[in-house]
Amino acid sequence: TTSFTTTVNEFTYSFAEGAVGTFFDTDITLANPATTNAPLTIDFLPESGGTLSLTTNAAAQSPLQVPVDAHVLSGSPSTVVHSTDGVPLAAERTMIWDATGYGGHGSTSTAPAKRWLFAEGSQGFFDTYVLLANDNTTAADATVRFLLEGGGVVNVSVNIPAKSRHTMYAGDTLALRGQSFGIDVR
Repeated sequence: TTSFTTTVNEFTYSFAEGAVGTFFDTDITLANPATTNAPLTIDFLPESGGTLSLTTNAAAQSPLQVPVDAHVLSGSPSTVVHSTDGVPLAAERTMIWDATGYGGHGSTSTAPAKRWLFAEGSQGFFDTYVLLANDNTTAADATVRFLLEGGGVVNVSVNIPAKSRHTMYAGDTLALRGQSFGIDVR
């Protein structure tokens, strides 16, 4: 029998989507089920670059709600939560829009990765946006492959600056207008 001991120094939770301002509101909600406090660094990555960071704690066995607009006044920031002592958390992003409080929830990506697949996209009656967050200290190149319904691929290359977010609107690519597609981000 063989046993292994693994030490986890940090958990990271990434939310590419987020918007704040007069119409949108975004909150990050964290739950700490552990019996110890979770020291956190929360990075807000605006499209324009220039990371805004918050250092805080998620108290033991407690929730923590972080209103993004308390740290970013307007724009479309991605949010990356770093549990710096390796305390696992439950993490969720909530966005609401207009005065009715209508909105939606999104959980974190399971982990930062180099490839993501999305089964559904459409440009025409619906609008499709692909949001990419780069939490690295160097720029990242990505290829977004739109897999057209009925066959064919449209490739779009994008460079995402360090510590920033990039929003790709499918309607900006002429070959995607009036099309349905899957999406392969590399």
